[in-house]
Amino acid sequence: MSTHQSREQQELAVLKESLRTAHAAKRRRQQPSRTRTAKQSSDESRETPLEAPENWEPRIGS
Repeated sequence: MSTHQSREQQELAVLKESLRTAHAAKRRRQQPSRTRTAKQSSDESRETPLEAPENWEPRIGS
């Protein structure tokens, strides 16, 4: 029983951690949620490193 409880606590901790990091990333962007879809895609393309990896391809018309 104790092992089952510790596993649940571990899963809960992982969930909390991912939620916290996602919230921090959203706060860094400082954008309202209603303009999320259009603005987020432009933000993500802007966050692409200047020196892209060899296998990186721009997603144009895909």
